[in-house]
Amino acid sequence: MKADPFSWLRRIREIMGFGGRGSGEQRRALGPEEVVAERHLTTALDLLQAGQVDDALDECHAAVRAAPRYARAYYGRGLAYYTRGDYQWTITDQTQALRLDPTLADAYCNRAQACAAKGSFDWAVNDFTAALALNPNLAEAYHGRGFALTALRRFDEALANFDTAIRLRPDFADAYFHRGVVWGIRGDNARALADYTQAIQLRPDFVQAYVNRGNTYYAIRDYQRAIADFDEAIRLNPNLAEAYNNRGLAYRELGETAKAQADFAQAERLGFR
Repeated sequence: MKADPFSWLRRIREIMGFGGRGSGEQRRALGPEEVVAERHLTTALDLLQAGQVDDALDECHAAVRAAPRYARAYYGRGLAYYTRGDYQWTITDQTQALRLDPTLADAYCNRAQACAAKGSFDWAVNDFTAALALNPNLAEAYHGRGFALTALRRFDEALANFDTAIRLRPDFADAYFHRGVVWGIRGDNARALADYTQAIQLRPDFVQAYVNRGNTYYAIRDYQRAIADFDEAIRLNPNLAEAYNNRGLAYRELGETAKAQADFAQAERLGFR
């Protein structure tokens, strides 16, 4: 599972007290080593936001060295590993964070995301559930559990989780997108289109939402709207082979053979098989 990493940057700022809102966990006075660790973590978050993941990891390593018994240092480093795609290291650090502080709901969430990314969906469901037992208002956990339940083909439960995520956070583009995926699987194209459209309105550069909405328009034979969505996906990501291929299919249905063949050729050049 690779959701918007910046939702997790927002969450870590909240839980560590950087965002001006409390996380809900018990707060206590920090020792001098932990204060040093917090400084490194603050710098790491800024670097993550700027896309400098390796430099952020260096700061997180420094945080752990400064306060090796500080759960939030491992949580922060686990998030940096997750952002880089190092899911096993994410799991290792979040497990250590939870050994030091079993009440850290976000550590369960981030470990669950890493498990989902590795295909361990049952474990992901368990960790998201543990997070929600600690913080029942954590929209990311409902969304993540819905994603894992979708992979397990438990669609009714998935929809209920996406619904709750959206109720808790109405601007949650990923939750709308993944709920749209479930509606599409179930053949409810009208609801799928509505959710993909909402995801795009919330995040206008959401490439995969354009692709999925285009696929849904294609399924209902609205080829012109499908082409428009594939056009936008290609504008946002000119190397997206799937969008070229699927636009080619729509052109073929409209009898525009030359355009279809050009798109199929470009998709093949980009590695579509």
